[in-house]
Amino acid sequence: MCNKEKQFNNVHDLLCDIGIDKNIIAGVDAMIDNHIISKNLIISRTRANLTQQELADKIEKPVDFVENLEITPDADMRIGDLKAYAEGLGFDGVEVTFFHKDHRYGC
Repeated sequence: MCNKEKQFNNVHDLLCDIGIDKNIIAGVDAMIDNHIISKNLIISRTRANLTQQELADKIEKPVDFVENLEITPDADMRIGDLKAYAEGLGFDGVEVTFFHKDHRYGC
């Protein structure tokens, strides 16, 4: 039975709570870690109340451009594509920041 009262801060904690194997959790964590940019693209587009088709129309690209960018692993992102996407959302451009990543997860 599902406990509707319990809330989780991230997928990792949910998987730990329901007893998923640690190797599977590690795989899910890696997949999520490799799609941080695309996750933020989707969040930005939905906050702008735009569908993929509406954004594609704004930047004069086919809808599959938006669809594919939103599932592209971070390592495969192209700055020019990010710039077009950002401008479609009303941003002036793209800024790249370098940082050290700390993993805060643990079961």
